[in-house]
Amino acid sequence: MRCVRLSHNVNDNTAVNRTHTSYSLLQGPSTQLDTAAITCHVVYVHGSGPSSDDTIFDASTGASFGVYWGKGDPRNTSQSVQGSNQTQHIATLEAIIHVLSTSQRLEGRLEIHTASQYAVRACSTWRLVWIKNGWKTARNDPVKHQDSLKKILELEHHRLGPTIYKHISGSDAAEGRVEAAKLAASPFQTRRQGTRG
Repeated sequence: MRCVRLSHNVNDNTAVNRTHTSYSLLQGPSTQLDTAAITCHVVYVHGSGPSSDDTIFDASTGASFGVYWGKGDPRNTSQSVQGSNQTQHIATLEAIIHVLSTSQRLEGRLEIHTASQYAVRACSTWRLVWIKNGWKTARNDPVKHQDSLKKILELEHHRLGPTIYKHISGSDAAEGRVEAAKLAASPFQTRRQGTRG
């Protein structure tokens, strides 16, 4: 699909044409080009916190997330995860919920880039199976984080365009990934310092 990506740098309004591999929720990876171009909005999200879902909440290991739209973009944000479920997975899902909640009137294709393979798969291929199975796993256990995943699905349905999830390497030096990770670590580091005082 040919995609006209809009720059989110507040000092640069230039649109750039780029051919890329997209991930369709129904058809999987595709590199085929369509004749019509659509507007793409790209955002990077990162969740920071304990990686184990079994970790019990502790003030020194709480979870946070970062959202990065571009240099100087007022939508960039860094937030702590609320509640007792303080894991990296939840932090990333909360970042996605934040993006979708604040982008309901944003027209065109929305690409959410993240280093979390779990988030990409849970919000694309896995959930198709989970929905079919009544939000149960292959072992007939309730799907973890299903409240967050259902919220994401609901927000997607109300968007003015498709939502695509793209996985990027955790070692990717791209500005978006690096800045989102910095934003995610900000409240996490502040909270750790506070517990030492």
